[in-house]
Amino acid sequence: MLAPVTTEDEARRAFVDYIVGLAGSIEGLAGCAPLEGELGVTLLLARDVGAGEGGADAEGTRAYLGNLFEETRALDPADIEARCTHFLRGMVSAAADLPDWEVARERIFVAIRSLGYFHTLGGADVIARKSLPMLAECVVLDLGEALTYVTTSLAEKWGASVEDLFTIARSNVETRLAHELEPEDEQPADGEEHTPKIYRLASGDSYESSRLASLSWLAQARTALQSDGMICAIPERDTLLLAVDVSPPTLVRMADLVEKIYVESSRGISPALYVFTPDGDLGPLELVDDHPLRPRIRRGHLMLADVEYGSQKIAIDAATVGREPALFVASFFAVERDGAVFSYATWAEGVEVVLPHVDLMAFTFLDEQRGPLLVPLEVVDEIAGDLLEPVPDLEPVRYRTLGFPSEEQLEQLAQHAVEL
Repeated sequence: MLAPVTTEDEARRAFVDYIVGLAGSIEGLAGCAPLEGELGVTLLLARDVGAGEGGADAEGTRAYLGNLFEETRALDPADIEARCTHFLRGMVSAAADLPDWEVARERIFVAIRSLGYFHTLGGADVIARKSLPMLAECVVLDLGEALTYVTTSLAEKWGASVEDLFTIARSNVETRLAHELEPEDEQPADGEEHTPKIYRLASGDSYESSRLASLSWLAQARTALQSDGMICAIPERDTLLLAVDVSPPTLVRMADLVEKIYVESSRGISPALYVFTPDGDLGPLELVDDHPLRPRIRRGHLMLADVEYGSQKIAIDAATVGREPALFVASFFAVERDGAVFSYATWAEGVEVVLPHVDLMAFTFLDEQRGPLLVPLEVVDEIAGDLLEPVPDLEPVRYRTLGFPSEEQLEQLAQHAVEL
């Protein structure tokens, strides 16, 4: 039984304790211990006890519980126990019966996840590479009742290169899964002829979002739907939506549907819309500045950035605890006001800051009598860009401050300041 809690941190700790207690009843598990500072546990298989240097996975298998925590928090106690038991049994099966390469190559698939998801995997050496903005592709091994993320150590055991893994995993998505598309649009009540504008992939295989990793599959879908261009969305792992019409009503309906699914899902990926062009390119859907729907479409991209920068901030804060001098990790703020959407972050005087990429930079001062100064980022780059240094190997991108603008620079910045 889960213990009563009053805060989110307490809820997470209680859930880990619950899993540790439940693990004692799972056949094949000899031990289970919390992962320090993580929403996860280390599982020790019974077959590894006393195995010594020759034992596979002798140090235990890490199991990260972020998704399980979200998926079960609204369930009844009996359903929580059933779901968690199934998860633990799947982990035992996955850790004990990893196939060799000849079998595994038939069972690997490419998957798309948000970058923030990988923070929940702690230090796991999961093989992943950047995909669309703030998304990444990885390779998963399907074991039937469970899946495991392919790591560099597992790839080395198989003798498979990273490029081969992605090539085979993408090919398996294209050839080993069903690809039936069904109209998402409701049929008119009067029975009049109706041409669907939005389609949903109805495969039921939990790899619906993976299709977005295959330009070849998208091209075939576009041909099947007799469309030149195509709007795509993967609000969650089990959902792929395709729109074959770019009229304002369809775009609004698509954006609203995607946002709703993303917000309500415990396995959300992206609330943004993407476009597959007639030339076969895939990228974020971005409308021209004067397009009346630009704010509505851009909102999905800013929602994604808000979530991803938030996850990144948590990870950086945890990694820099006790650092001297203290590091201020600026938050990303997405705002919708008077029909416009924009982002901003705070560049504070007197501290070292790592800043997200935003539309507007808000300068704040040690002198509290001096109000904040809000300036477009492109202007900041021109006047004080020498004070911003990109942080290497960080996605989404952040900039480390190398000081604070001089009074002369602040006067120049003030000439371009905006008011909200």
